[in-house]
Amino acid sequence: MATITDLQDSPIKCGTVLVNDLDASITLYRDVLQQDVVDVSEVSPAVAESWGAPSMVGARVCLLQPKSKADSYIRLIQSPGVVTPVPHATSYGWCAFEISVEDVFSLADQLQGSGFTVVGPPKRLDGIDNVIPMQVVGPDQEVLFLNQVLSSDQNTDLPLANCVVDRIFMAILASHDRQKSVSDYVQQLKYQESGTHEIRYSLINRAFDFDPETKHSLTLVQDGRAPIIEVDQYPKQAVSRPVPHGGLSHGCAMVTLSVKQLNVSSLSNKLTEQAICSNEFLYAGSRSIVIKGRSGELLELIQAP
Repeated sequence: MATITDLQDSPIKCGTVLVNDLDASITLYRDVLQQDVVDVSEVSPAVAESWGAPSMVGARVCLLQPKSKADSYIRLIQSPGVVTPVPHATSYGWCAFEISVEDVFSLADQLQGSGFTVVGPPKRLDGIDNVIPMQVVGPDQEVLFLNQVLSSDQNTDLPLANCVVDRIFMAILASHDRQKSVSDYVQQLKYQESGTHEIRYSLINRAFDFDPETKHSLTLVQDGRAPIIEVDQYPKQAVSRPVPHGGLSHGCAMVTLSVKQLNVSSLSNKLTEQAICSNEFLYAGSRSIVIKGRSGELLELIQAP
């Protein structure tokens, strides 16, 4: 059985969401998902450069943390201009952040009329008895998997929630080439491929109006027993998510990982040649760098203290 301590040191440190109305999104995440505001600031020139997004300099930022005080954050950033987001789960890149919650059925009731739309109501799945999943969509088409973890399994440590909505413990990648994406993460970051599954994936089937029985392949990428990324093979009908010149994509824009060693020279597709050091709350003076995956996803790596 997993305990709350199993993933206190999860590699996933932050999920970033680019939003049209920062104040409204802060209210939603703070009051509905019960996240604490721990820092409000602006994007610095150095951080924007590391993202390959110079137009983001000066953008307002809010960092939120679960009440469990886990070292896990949601970063909301004000978009420089109003954007019509691509419909949820129809584009390549970061599709969703997977978050551990205490009582998924109670939470589903609380979300009614909240500003989050439940697109996948909570239900127990055939053959899976350690997680009860729910999928919701936010105002900027960001997808959150709010999952009640009941226990770990033989291959993976999953975090039991220690508050109503606890930490991000996995990121969902919509990939145009699942096998190559997995290989990139395994080779570059020395993570492990945990296993590939074919499932009736309701989120994808709804998004593309496929037959509900249509199966899709996904592969889990882990650091030891800690889950990091679920790489989903997306259908050819998916689109590349628009990215404004010098900016970030709307909705789920970036995933931040804490790494034990930041070996900059071994990384491909870096957005800058050198790591930066920032004293902003999330970085706390540590070195960081951003790489871009083959499906357009941005992955920020922060050297662990």
